[in-house]
Amino acid sequence: DELIGRVIYAYRDSYSGGSVSSRIGWIWLSPPADWGEADFEENLIHEYVHNVLFLEEMVHTLFTQPADVMALPDNQILSAIRRVPRFFDQSYHAAAVAIVLAEAAAREGRLNVTQSLIEGTLVSLDGLMKRTDLVTTNGQALLEDMVDVCLLLAAQFDELYHTAA
Repeated sequence: DELIGRVIYAYRDSYSGGSVSSRIGWIWLSPPADWGEADFEENLIHEYVHNVLFLEEMVHTLFTQPADVMALPDNQILSAIRRVPRFFDQSYHAAAVAIVLAEAAAREGRLNVTQSLIEGTLVSLDGLMKRTDLVTTNGQALLEDMVDVCLLLAAQFDELYHTAA
């Protein structure tokens, strides 16, 4: 309630929603008619995490380079969510989003979603950790926290999966 002051509904082809770094506190959604409660939850969590990172970048800085440098082909990293190479900052954001979504899915017992998110995030985090020249000390500390949380989630998932099987 304190960070996100507005959720706006607006139609946009091929997009279910988004947020913008210059408009912290706003999320826009373009939900298809078949969205259920879980879809709204996932998209709100997704965009909330982006807003948190936008605010962190604004206050404490995460990246050492401007967007055009992070967009260069050598600085693109496999995205944890889309599973395609994306700009460094976009993949950094995607890793954080994927971790929080994996935590939510694990709490709800959606093991297939949890596993998929963890697998993609571990690969992405490996690539991000190889390019720490693109992050500030604060950005690296957060990245290391993401690695720790993802590894813990992976271990918990293994334990949960083996218990369920």
